[in-house]
Amino acid sequence: MITVKNVGLYHGKKTIQKDLSCSIDLGEIKAITGRNGSGKTTLLKSILGLHSNFQGEITVKGSSITDFSAHRISQTFAVVLTRLSVPGMMSVKELMMVVDPIAVAKNKEDHLKEVANKLAITDLLDRYLDTLSDGQLQRVMIARALYQNSPYLIMDEPFSHLDHEAKWEIKKVLQLEAEAGKAVLFTTHDLLYIEDIEQCQLPS
Repeated sequence: MITVKNVGLYHGKKTIQKDLSCSIDLGEIKAITGRNGSGKTTLLKSILGLHSNFQGEITVKGSSITDFSAHRISQTFAVVLTRLSVPGMMSVKELMMVVDPIAVAKNKEDHLKEVANKLAITDLLDRYLDTLSDGQLQRVMIARALYQNSPYLIMDEPFSHLDHEAKWEIKKVLQLEAEAGKAVLFTTHDLLYIEDIEQCQLPS
């Protein structure tokens, strides 16, 4: 379980949020919502150990995130962030297979094919990353996170760059990941697509 308890978020001396509390357990899906500048991305980065300017408690399975090593973080979280900076002269398949999937019964190739089919990127596997549209690249980055197979799936604006139909498809994929036992936590401004998903709404 990820637990955020009485957390204050700061940028320098500026207070972004005070007294935030929320939690998510394995098998659940939850969306972090709020207005621009309310601290959604900062909260995610704090959970991931990428932003240390906070007060309060952020724990994962009872351990403070501040005690996690970089290796333990990489084994715990699969991450999709909004700034998609990737090497152009690398294929989609090469990018995905940079990471080692965790606790997967299948061999890597079969696991890769299964994830690629789930995200409808099978025809992109041999394409170079710099030839993809923003929407295609977004699907690839989500697929890479699923390929990693970490128990906690953390995403900043996963619906970015996707068209209307694709957003519904990705939402369904994320719900299925939660049903399969993962904790799926993401930020979004696209409230239309999350009416049936529990929200952690940050105050303005």
